[in-house]
Amino acid sequence: MPKEPLQRKLSYLHNFASLQGINLYGLKWESMLDYYLSVGISSVVLRFLLDWDWTFDFHMDWSIFDQHPVNFLEQQEQPIPAVPKAVYGETKYDLCYYDPPEVTSQNLERFFYWLHTRLNEKDTFAVKRTQANLRQFINFWLDKFEQLGVSRQYLEGMREKLSVILSKIFNGAYVGFAVIGIARIPNGYRYQVLDPEDWETLREVTTIFAYETHVGLSRAGYCRVSLADVYPTGIVAIRASPQLQQHLEQAVEQKKRMDGLVKVGDDPPEVPPPEVWTPTPIKLLYKRAFYFPRIEKLHWRGGEHQLAMQRMINQVKALLDQHGVIAQMRAAYVSFACELFNLQHRGHVKYKHFKKLLTPDDLVEKYKRFGCDVDLLQAIRGVVS
Repeated sequence: MPKEPLQRKLSYLHNFASLQGINLYGLKWESMLDYYLSVGISSVVLRFLLDWDWTFDFHMDWSIFDQHPVNFLEQQEQPIPAVPKAVYGETKYDLCYYDPPEVTSQNLERFFYWLHTRLNEKDTFAVKRTQANLRQFINFWLDKFEQLGVSRQYLEGMREKLSVILSKIFNGAYVGFAVIGIARIPNGYRYQVLDPEDWETLREVTTIFAYETHVGLSRAGYCRVSLADVYPTGIVAIRASPQLQQHLEQAVEQKKRMDGLVKVGDDPPEVPPPEVWTPTPIKLLYKRAFYFPRIEKLHWRGGEHQLAMQRMINQVKALLDQHGVIAQMRAAYVSFACELFNLQHRGHVKYKHFKKLLTPDDLVEKYKRFGCDVDLLQAIRGVVS
């Protein structure tokens, strides 16, 4: 039996949007605090290295980055000149870059950061992340950006960099850019990278520095080689300034505060008067401190969203019953309906906002590639709209 909309809302309130829900959520978080901290810190370092490469190799405007708005080009021992944005009558062809009118650097930065979460998933509500489905999923998005005016070579270059940086996080350690207890020192400066062509074949590469250019995993015109300092190995290095290392350290410390315990209450005076009792400050999980003041907003806005979504899901399931869709295929169609429904919903997770580039027709094409019937997808689109 389909779940009633009110049941979905009550479940949402009980498990999350209430004092009881936040307390239960906090207990789970506290019991796995070390795990969540390690995952969160790894994500901070990953995005830092990605933003570094996006600025160096793909000429993105660093000021639009959500998490690390730092000028990586200037934060080097020898500042590196930036490639300017094209301005009519001022810049020269092939010595500048052009922004498509519908896509910004922010959209691309957010997409490739979001993509790393999909690469680590094995299953989703809609499909199993087998290599074939994963390639279809990535190619769908690359085709979409290409339609909006982004060069295919540019997109594939970013895809290759993502593969390299993901492997660096789990298999590399670099002085000033590694977190003790999370980074791993590679054996003999070599580690394996998933080939971004199929995300299945392993390729072995050499790594010494946080920023590197690898033959076969970097593209001419979208990578940098510096002659500032040649090491005995013959490998050319670009050296970061101490200020860049300090920025990463500050970002990691901020993540620890946001995912860990924070002190609440004022510090007691060093020598309190004997007649005055001063309570001892306690530490509270930051997630509790963040969500407690937002209970009313979660209750009303989030609750209404849950009601509307469940009503839509029930209508879609009734339509699937009419068309005799078997159990194995129903999840994909319901997932399509939810994605379509959420196109009009602006969530609080900023790095997912790039999805607003999609249109209903794009979602139909996406699920068509997963084997769904186009006529039924159009029928569901009519129900959702």
